[in-house]
Amino acid sequence: MSEDEPTSSVAPELLTREEHRLTHHGRYELDSQTRKLTKNGKTARLRHRLNLAIIVLIVLIVITYLVLFFL
Repeated sequence: MSEDEPTSSVAPELLTREEHRLTHHGRYELDSQTRKLTKNGKTARLRHRLNLAIIVLIVLIVITYLVLFFL
């Protein structure tokens, strides 16, 4: 056994493909018993989606103004 390998004998909790997709590669909190997103996980996922939507809308507004300005 080399020094770089972890010494813990406990295997990491494996996620199914659906759970991995649901948690966005383990980024959002998942309840270990129900295997569903917790309230904090749902909040974090919604916050991420809303931030992404705001950024896309801002970019589209800027593009629209540029097109109208140079038209």
